[in-house]
Amino acid sequence: MARRRSSAVLNIGRELILPKGTNVLGPLRTRRSIWWLRSGHVRLSVKEAIIDQLDGGSFFGEGTVLGLPPHYDAATCLSEVKLIHFRMVEFARKVKADSRFATAVIQSLARRLRRCEKLIFSFVTEPAETRLARLLLEMAPEGKGWTRLRFAFTNPELARMIGSSRWRVSYFVNRFQRLGWLRRSHGLWVQRRKAEAFLQKAG
Repeated sequence: MARRRSSAVLNIGRELILPKGTNVLGPLRTRRSIWWLRSGHVRLSVKEAIIDQLDGGSFFGEGTVLGLPPHYDAATCLSEVKLIHFRMVEFARKVKADSRFATAVIQSLARRLRRCEKLIFSFVTEPAETRLARLLLEMAPEGKGWTRLRFAFTNPELARMIGSSRWRVSYFVNRFQRLGWLRRSHGLWVQRRKAEAFLQKAG
């Protein structure tokens, strides 16, 4: 059950707190809405394909601006999340009134567009092993040495993200661990320098 807070402090929009496992899109009446993820993690998916993984600061439902429904059928909370729900008229009013908010929207959507461009390029030009390595590096935070991925993935989930089979992903993950740049311990960890060297060699 969603917990709600008054929108008075937000000027526009309703703040919701949703538990892990909730599909944010919910009933059809909320599918023409724009969402601002304030904290937690959300997965966008359609059928068996995982389209994107979002963390705090991200916006989704932007197709509403064009009068279009989402191109995904689920936005699943991977943890408890706090988000702000806008109707189109509220969103337009907020963008016009708040330049910092408008900038945050543009930056969030630009980052997602960049990820989509990389994903398309990878699917067209690279084998599955390279796609997986690039995805793991993309999901790892910046830093020296070992860095933990922002999201915990199972092998079937990774397979759905790169368009491959669970068996092949398991093989690739084991190989990356033998090469010394990936390890699994309460999540996935990447040694960025070695992962980058692997991709350069594969390139």
